[in-house]
Amino acid sequence: MKLVFGLLFSLLIATSAFAKDVLFINGGSPTGTNSVYAREIINQLQELKFSVDLKTTNSNCALAKNLWDFSDKPTIFVMGSNDGTGQRNNAVCFIEATRQNLLYWLNTSPMSFCSAGSKTWFDFVKPGSSHTVITMPNDSQEKFIHDLAKSFDAKVKTIRVYGYNDALTMVKAGDVDFVFRVGIHVTSEFKDKCFWNHAEIDSTFPNMQKSRLDYMKFGEQMFLISKGFSQLEIQSLRLQIRNTIRSSEEIKKLVLRRGQTVYDWNSVEEHDKIVEKFFETY
Repeated sequence: MKLVFGLLFSLLIATSAFAKDVLFINGGSPTGTNSVYAREIINQLQELKFSVDLKTTNSNCALAKNLWDFSDKPTIFVMGSNDGTGQRNNAVCFIEATRQNLLYWLNTSPMSFCSAGSKTWFDFVKPGSSHTVITMPNDSQEKFIHDLAKSFDAKVKTIRVYGYNDALTMVKAGDVDFVFRVGIHVTSEFKDKCFWNHAEIDSTFPNMQKSRLDYMKFGEQMFLISKGFSQLEIQSLRLQIRNTIRSSEEIKKLVLRRGQTVYDWNSVEEHDKIVEKFFETY
């Protein structure tokens, strides 16, 4: 099967009339997770003689959406479900992933609740206690933390922070007590200091199941959407992106460092099942 796909990829590259000018949008920062995928994938596209114009919006989701909406050339956008462009209630920024524009599901990361310092879980649930918690810039995640604290008769002040490095700066400064965000459970700063992740809420907090439709989607999905490519080009791009993820040492290190799950595939049928899984959690 792998040989067949390799031959198919070679045939597609040789026969497809590729659009040469491509806009690649990175809605994150120049040094964040999005940028690693953008850089590694763009390197491969350039080897295929694509001329790639990379636009990094540094978490300015309105600018990212504007670039996407008004692009008149073939466009690829690397984004995450916790980005501004991934939030349905953000009318200014939201861009919906559909079966028509989803190019590739890159990875998923669990959202964990961890101590930022010396406070323990027992400190958080102590009636009458007050805490400061960093969350992602996501209304439903922020609301969940407030509702959870209220269930223990505790109070929280939440601080919405998009970038991991910005969150880590606040943690090191001692400005916060807890952190609720994706991909931190395996980092050196939070290893062995995390109490639960979003997939464990059902069993850990059965009284919170009224919010289940929200919290089951708290894990971050990172993915690519595209427009302006032919179906043949999309098939070729998916194969090339898959091979890049398999071979890139930078991506492998990132996946390990952030505790991400990557979904590999070897056939169209396997890829279609992964797409269905994506939309179950999107």
